[in-house]
Amino acid sequence: MAERTMRLSQVARKLNIGKNTILDFLAAKGHQIENNPNSKIDEEQLNLLSKEFAGSAHDKRGGVGSHHWLKNTMKNVVINSTTEAREKAVEDEEEEIFIKNMPAQKQESPKPADAIKPESPKLPGIKVVGKIDLDKKHKNIPIENEILVSANNAELKYTVTDLLNSFTKLSPQEQIFYIKGGGAPQLLDQDLIQKLLFIEAKAEGYERYFGTNEDYLQLKRNTILRRAFEHLVLDTIEVTDEEIAARYEQTIESYQNPAQRSIQVLFFEDMKTANKAWRAFAKAHKKNNEKNMSKVISKYSLRPQKSLYANQYDNGIVTGIASDPDFSRRIWDNPVGYLSPVFTANNGDIVFFRTLTEDAKTYKPLTEVQPRIYGMIKQEKEKSRQDTVTEELFVEYDMKKYPERIQMNLTAEELFTHADNAARNRNYQDSIIFYDQIVRNFPNGVDDYKASFMKAFLVAEEMKNKDLALQLFRSFLEKYPTGDLHESAQFMIDSLEGNLDGFEDFE
Repeated sequence: MAERTMRLSQVARKLNIGKNTILDFLAAKGHQIENNPNSKIDEEQLNLLSKEFAGSAHDKRGGVGSHHWLKNTMKNVVINSTTEAREKAVEDEEEEIFIKNMPAQKQESPKPADAIKPESPKLPGIKVVGKIDLDKKHKNIPIENEILVSANNAELKYTVTDLLNSFTKLSPQEQIFYIKGGGAPQLLDQDLIQKLLFIEAKAEGYERYFGTNEDYLQLKRNTILRRAFEHLVLDTIEVTDEEIAARYEQTIESYQNPAQRSIQVLFFEDMKTANKAWRAFAKAHKKNNEKNMSKVISKYSLRPQKSLYANQYDNGIVTGIASDPDFSRRIWDNPVGYLSPVFTANNGDIVFFRTLTEDAKTYKPLTEVQPRIYGMIKQEKEKSRQDTVTEELFVEYDMKKYPERIQMNLTAEELFTHADNAARNRNYQDSIIFYDQIVRNFPNGVDDYKASFMKAFLVAEEMKNKDLALQLFRSFLEKYPTGDLHESAQFMIDSLEGNLDGFEDFE
């Protein structure tokens, strides 16, 4: 039985971890793997990874289950929601939030979830105040000041507004995770876990490390830089509907669905049989007698059950048969209804065909491609604005560049190593700079080819910039129409566009 293997990129997606994490882990175990998304991971390595990172794969499927942990930890916190309300919320994809009325009598210990009957009217001190809609914030206005959590520590007190503010700080992917998953109760649990741990850390005096810890100081610098970039660049950018419409008209050919035809092909062992069949078929074809043409196919063709071939494009490839520019030209240089003579295809098949139908070229509507165009224009404006701000700061601080003093002495191999090391350290922008240097300084069709692909892959897998990644992969295929990474680039495009059903599971 053949040993199972998977590509590095597939394993990273399956286990919900970064490519570099896999490489570092396997290296520590004595397995050196090339930093290439197509690198094969063998069965032994798959077993090591699946055992080590099973938790990450679980997190991707269902999130971290924190409810039971909170029960044992939050002794002084009262979460004003019930288990049965949460279960109903998950089923309906809405969340019923219950607020406690603080009764004067001593509270009884809560009963197990399965001992509480949802239809019971005897739930003292509980009332339904509304439903939290994470997707449409304006619907929460009537309940935004309601208390969700009460505690003897002010930092742990939570209202609906506090929860919604936490939600708006999440990335779009994280927001979708909560909307389609456990909703507001799950988000509340996760927020409380983080706050509890932070409060405990402060109580233990961990803050004293922040003044000297280089990782923390770097994070602080990055946060300041990011906010400065937002203020100086991002907040000044605006993309109008008119700009999007104008760009669509300028680049509409790139959003076309090309014309396609369908054909019917007959296959033969020798020219004598083929010519005999062609005469009979041509006679029936001339009279438009489909019944007799079907009889010829059944009697003479080597593949009578496989004669129809749809989705034929004017690209030199005969879909379902072979790459054959001459065959393709015969399909497209003649009108619909054309019956070809007998000829030998590129793959050695003796054939003749007729053209059945044609679907004309169409264009994707503006509404479908608008987000992509918006992203492209926004990125261009950001780059232009960043250059302007940088130039203004150079003038303000009287800075001068001396590029003639810098010599490029690194080899392509050394630059690849620097790019790889930068990516491993999560310095993705530095890694991209090295890849760009390779493309610029080593345009030999080998180094620049690999660097262009790796840059696009890094943007997709590590930086999670879908629009830019799609743009880079498409440019890669246009610039390098052939090569051993061509299939992987098309695979990445299909994956980013959501045209794949999924990855195969570990056996």
